[in-house]
Amino acid sequence: MNTTDEPFDIDRFADDINRLSDGSSITDCVMQYLEPLGYSNFAYHIVMRASVEDVRPRETVGLTSYPTEWVKHYIASGFVNDDPVVARVLAQRKGFVWSEGVDPADIGARQKALLEDARDAGIFDGVTVPLLSRGGEKAAFSLLLTNQAASSATNQQRFNLLRLIGEHLHARAARLAQEEHLISGSRRRKSLLTPRETEMLTWVARGKSTWDIAQIVGIGEKSVEFHLDSVRLKLQASNRTQAVVKAIMIGLISHG
Repeated sequence: MNTTDEPFDIDRFADDINRLSDGSSITDCVMQYLEPLGYSNFAYHIVMRASVEDVRPRETVGLTSYPTEWVKHYIASGFVNDDPVVARVLAQRKGFVWSEGVDPADIGARQKALLEDARDAGIFDGVTVPLLSRGGEKAAFSLLLTNQAASSATNQQRFNLLRLIGEHLHARAARLAQEEHLISGSRRRKSLLTPRETEMLTWVARGKSTWDIAQIVGIGEKSVEFHLDSVRLKLQASNRTQAVVKAIMIGLISHG
């Protein structure tokens, strides 16, 4: 793993996070690389969706190593809408140190409350790198400085490195969200049919007639017809064959 005396191996970092399949493992891996650089925690989250038609609320936290109690408080208080860091991410593309360019006299009561609560939670200063995807989606990659001395080490070279790290994390998080969406969609599709309906349709896919299925399962032919009619209606199929084809295409049953 990387140490402060070694050059940061960005290719190894990318390989390590890409081989992991869940957010918790990715978060732990990222922190193993960030701690030697002088960062005690990080947060990655979307601050602007790619499309104005996407009306989902702004994502508060995508991946983070921040203490759970602070994350809960941040979300419950709705601080994402008042966070000066988020405002700067939306307004610029260049990375920045939180404490630089923030005049306490220019911020409102909600922002002051956020900063006070953050200090109470041990969060004093950090850096953020805005990330912009080709599709127009904007994210923030924020890192909590271990101490003030680490702030002085945040030069342009360090920001360039953090941007590379953030871009790899941004890409991995996007794929992770897609993977989780596909898994969730598969689960929803599989819940479309009852276990009995799935069983009936599977036997149809294997070439069994109503009489065959009734004998195999041990129920009456009318019950078989009832379940298969229900399947046909749910899948909007005109007949059993079409129902089988649709079910295989969306992963409700396997072929053969």
